[in-house]
Amino acid sequence: MTTTPRRPRVGYLVDVQNDFMRAALPGGRLYVRHLQDPDDAGAEQIIPTLARLARWMYARCDAVILSGDWHGPEDAEIDVAAPDFRTTYPPHCMGRSTDAAECAGAALIPEVTPPHGSIVLEWNATPQTAAGVAAEAIERGVPVFVQKTQFSVWTGN
Repeated sequence: MTTTPRRPRVGYLVDVQNDFMRAALPGGRLYVRHLQDPDDAGAEQIIPTLARLARWMYARCDAVILSGDWHGPEDAEIDVAAPDFRTTYPPHCMGRSTDAAECAGAALIPEVTPPHGSIVLEWNATPQTAAGVAAEAIERGVPVFVQKTQFSVWTGN
């Protein structure tokens, strides 16, 4: 009897950062909730589920990728004066800021932080750097945190 080899399992968590997931500091600058429902508890209500999912992925996936916004004030997505909430947004996840409070909003929520650390693919990495980061993550068996400067996880770095 032949068995089919198990296909590699990849886990992916997107944008589980303080600014999206916490209603109050640290974070909350672009808190995710139903805007037409004043009673909506928002993203905080799913944090326990995300924590269980993250633990499952860290224990059972061959590779785990975390991606998160990592903005600076010059990014095209950031509009302080008149964001349209389609292509531009108010400042959030300002990981490249010199202000510690702004940087705190870009951090992953503690509930999903990898227990043994991660490797960071910086927002301005080259393809060659990205290949090296991927190889190191696989060799060490740790997740990669991809710093992104655009809304989509499939564009930019």
